[in-house]
Amino acid sequence: PTHILSIFLFLVHDQMWRVELAMTRILGATPAWFRPPYGNYNDELRQVAAIRNQQVVLWDFDSGDSVGASVQDSENAYQNEANARPNNLLALNHETYQTTA
Repeated sequence: PTHILSIFLFLVHDQMWRVELAMTRILGATPAWFRPPYGNYNDELRQVAAIRNQQVVLWDFDSGDSVGASVQDSENAYQNEANARPNNLLALNHETYQTTA
């Protein structure tokens, strides 16, 4: 995959516009947040998001599924997080593995 920080800014604008267009057509709403791939961003990317009326958002909990965590491992991690009773939780999950989809 191409690292987002290596893409020219006009291409980032284009990719974000395409997502906005699709979401508007499908959901009737535009995104308010942008989660950069791999959590990588810099000030320029933050400025692009701001121009598009979006805020950069990152996760504060990773289920571990992208690195091979089993369903049980992910469930245990969620349970541990829930037991800590956080005020908020933004989880990172992937549905690319049959065992965690």
